[in-house]
Amino acid sequence: KMIDGGNAHFFQTVNNVIDNCGGLRRWFEGAAARYATRVIPVARTKSAPLPYLSKAILDDLENYRMYVTSGVPEPLDGYDAATEQPDIVETTDFVETDAEPVNQLVPEDAATKKQVTAALLRYIDRDALSARLTTGQMEAFDDILQMTAYFCRRNVKGKDDGMMEGKANMQFLNALNKVIARYESLTPLYEAMAVMMDYDTYWKDLMKNPKIKNPKLVFQSEVERALLMPAAVIGEYTARKAQNDPRAVHKEYDWVKAFEE
Repeated sequence: KMIDGGNAHFFQTVNNVIDNCGGLRRWFEGAAARYATRVIPVARTKSAPLPYLSKAILDDLENYRMYVTSGVPEPLDGYDAATEQPDIVETTDFVETDAEPVNQLVPEDAATKKQVTAALLRYIDRDALSARLTTGQMEAFDDILQMTAYFCRRNVKGKDDGMMEGKANMQFLNALNKVIARYESLTPLYEAMAVMMDYDTYWKDLMKNPKIKNPKLVFQSEVERALLMPAAVIGEYTARKAQNDPRAVHKEYDWVKAFEE
């Protein structure tokens, strides 16, 4: 795919725009506003902005017609308007679409514990949670977040069924990506887990239960189940919340049973 150190696919795509539009100027003029207001600001939030920009640019070059205005462009450098007439590209048959990659967690996000925590927080509205949740629930949220980072990087041969890619555990990333795809956020999942595992209620119940010898291990196991089957947690929490009883999620409710069902 390389020509003298350059990407042949890019060269071919750029040349196609030059051939059909008499240059690149009209494409740049049409695409500049989108990059200034959308693409570049989003790229700055990415842990790896260059691959994101590369894909966006290539997609927009391939769909150049949506950025090229109809009519004869202003004279280009090296172009004689008196003797040459560039092809005019009509745009009426094209509708502008969002060429940005779908938001999702990727293996590179889990390179380190710090990176995966930052990646998760991109999809969590912590300020909104702080306004809605109690102190005990926010304490639970913070520990659940750190535990998620651990699971996303965990490599337990055999237990994780080979769901490994680099340092990321794809079993957990894929489950979280399903939540992002549905809600465009991880906030609903973490709100549900924080309320259900409220330290002011849930943790006290664990400590009082004589059958539980290791409360921390039980907590870790239930967080793991919730992360792997988030739809069950969000669905049950939403149903309980609809009853307008903020304590309902703690009353006689074995939320782990939702997974068995």
